[in-house]
Amino acid sequence: MPIYETVENTREKLEKLRKTNVCKECGGWLNMFLDVKAHEVYLACNDFHRTHHEGIMRPASQYQQEGMAALTIEARRETMKETFGQDKTKALEKYQGVTSLTLEGASEILEAIWPGAPRAEKKRAAILCQGYQLNPLMKHIFLVPFNKGKPNESWATVMGISATRLLASRSGAFGYVDDTPRVMGNEEQEKIFGSVDLKNICVVVKVNDPKTGAEAPGYGKWPKAAFVYGEDKGNSAFNMASIRAERQALSRLKPGEMPTAIEVIDEKYTGAGDDENIVDGTFKDVAEPTPAVELQEPPLAAETTEPTPEPGLETAPHDERPVTTADINILKEMMKAASLTPTDMGLLIANELKYKGVAKFTDLKKWQYAELIKRIKTPK
Repeated sequence: MPIYETVENTREKLEKLRKTNVCKECGGWLNMFLDVKAHEVYLACNDFHRTHHEGIMRPASQYQQEGMAALTIEARRETMKETFGQDKTKALEKYQGVTSLTLEGASEILEAIWPGAPRAEKKRAAILCQGYQLNPLMKHIFLVPFNKGKPNESWATVMGISATRLLASRSGAFGYVDDTPRVMGNEEQEKIFGSVDLKNICVVVKVNDPKTGAEAPGYGKWPKAAFVYGEDKGNSAFNMASIRAERQALSRLKPGEMPTAIEVIDEKYTGAGDDENIVDGTFKDVAEPTPAVELQEPPLAAETTEPTPEPGLETAPHDERPVTTADINILKEMMKAASLTPTDMGLLIANELKYKGVAKFTDLKKWQYAELIKRIKTPK
C-alpha cells in the first residue's frame, strides 16, 4: 500500500523518501498524491493510479557497492595513510586497489599491518582474501585482538560491511526496501521472534535484487546498555544492529557470494594496526536473532536436491558434476560438528587437498566433495 503521512512519516520525511527512493516494482520515480476521500497525503509510484505498484526501494550507491574502489587513486592513498600510516602505505603501495591477491600478497599485507597476530589467523585471513578477492588495504578484512597482552588474548578475522556489499554487488545491483534499516516495533518483533526483546535494540533491513525481484529480510540486535565502540565518532547501538541485519539480509539475497561464520563490522569506526584494539569484543555477546517463523529464502536456480552419497562407492572417483544445495547443507552440518570454520576449510582445501579454483563451496565437484567429507570424518 502507499506510504501515508502520519505523525512519524511527516511531510518532510515523505519528501526526502521521494527524492532518495524509487518504485520497488518498476524502478520509476515516486510522487506524492492526495487521497481525496481520506483527505490525506501519500507517497507512491508516479504511475500508481494506473499500475497500483506498491513499495519503495533505495538503490545502493556506487560507493556502497564498491567501497574504496569507487574513490580516486589519490583519495584511496590518503585513506590508507590515515588508516595504516605513511610507512606501511609506502611499503604496501604495490597492492593498492588490487583485488586478485595471491596468498603470498595477502600474507605480506596482513603481516605488515598485524605482525603480532597468530600465524594461523593470518593464514586464514589470507585464504579468505584470495578466495573472495578482498584486500585488507581496502578495509575489507581486519584482524581483531581481544584482551591484548593478557593470558587469554585471542584474535579473530572480521569483514567490513563494505566487503559484504561488494560481494553482493558482484552478481548484480541491489537496493534497500521499504525505508529500511529501521527499528522494529513490538508487533513486528512478536511476529518474527515470538516475543518482544526489552534488552536489545532490534533492527530490520530488507534488500532486493531489482532484476529478479527477489527480496530478503535481515534482523539484527545490539544490547541497549552495551558500550559502542566509536560512539564519539557517531557510531550507535542502532548502527551496530543495522550492520548485523544488513549482513544477514545480503547473505540471504546472495547466499552463494558470502563467506559464512565471519563477523561483520562497520569499518568506519575501526582503527587498524597491531597495537590498537579495533573492537572490544562485545559484538560476540549477542547471538543472531532466531525468527519464530520459517523465513522464505530467495529463489535458487533449478537444480537437483539429492545429496551426493557419502564416499564409498556410488560416487565416481572424478565425478565432475557440481555439488548441490543439499550437499552443501550436509557439509556445513559436518563442519559444525567437527568445530571447523570456513577458513579452516579453506586451509584444508588449498594447502592439503590442493583443489584448484575452489574459492567457495559451490565451486566443489562431486568427487572433491566426497574426498572432503571423508577427510572431515577421519582427521589427521
